[in-house]
Amino acid sequence: MSDYWRSDKMSFQSGNQRLYGWGTLLQRDKTNYAGEKMGRLTFSDIEVVVLSDNFAYALGRWKIIHDHSS
Repeated sequence: MSDYWRSDKMSFQSGNQRLYGWGTLLQRDKTNYAGEKMGRLTFSDIEVVVLSDNFAYALGRWKIIHDHSS
């Protein structure tokens, strides 16, 4: 979660679900990826579009890598 903007204005889109707020996403992840489901979050295909001096948006793909060596 350290890679995400810690703001209530942050939005996260996955499939047909959109969430707003860093805390909301944190709670979702704690619920959906508890215990053995946790892993390391990686990003790829990142595209940042600058709209103005104050605004931009980013799109990309994410994947959770599980370390099964332990």
